[in-house]
Amino acid sequence: MVKRRGAGLLNSETRDDPPARGWIGSFGAQDLRVRFGFYSLLVIAAMAVYSAWAVGRYLEREMIRTSAESTAMMARVVIRPAVTGISLEKPLQAREYEMLDAAIKQNTLSEDLVRVKVWNRDRGVMYASDGGAIGQRFEDHEELEEALEGQLAAEVSTLATEENNSLERYGRLLEVYAPLTLVDGGPVVGAYEIYQTLAPIQARIGAAQRVVSIILAEPGDCGRLQGPLHG
Repeated sequence: MVKRRGAGLLNSETRDDPPARGWIGSFGAQDLRVRFGFYSLLVIAAMAVYSAWAVGRYLEREMIRTSAESTAMMARVVIRPAVTGISLEKPLQAREYEMLDAAIKQNTLSEDLVRVKVWNRDRGVMYASDGGAIGQRFEDHEELEEALEGQLAAEVSTLATEENNSLERYGRLLEVYAPLTLVDGGPVVGAYEIYQTLAPIQARIGAAQRVVSIILAEPGDCGRLQGPLHG
């Protein structure tokens, strides 16, 4: 009798086991789905952040390169004719300075291009559109040295040097240096430098990053791309 009751009790507990295991198994599957969804969102978020950063870096490099090439073109088209027949080895005469100043201010300066300089081979400032630093020399200037060696050079500057004290209000500017020659392939007689705000670069980077975010968030929603691409 005792054995039968024990057996019955054991059988009863055994019969109750499957529902308990099924409830636990259901909870475990639900927990697994929640975790999978959570980690998937983390992966997507990480991809979005990295992709936006990578796109921004790539566009910044490309736009700096484009700005450098545009500066080289200005050096050939605008500055070269203005300095032809002028010696950059000595201070410019008043008439020479006025002609150069007129050519630069009429053809290069804009809301985003805030300052222009012309250097001679002795690292002296022969012209500055804001009138500052004329006649001064600045040594240990890596980008200027590259330009005087015939290469384009560009950097995003924090304007922390003495040379750029008057521009500190901008925070950061793109500086581009281009070699100055009187004829294509001729000797470098000086350098042409521009200071440009980062607003155009930042606007393009921001638009591209918005496109990346839209693609990652809603891959099928292409209709929203028109605005960010042209914003």
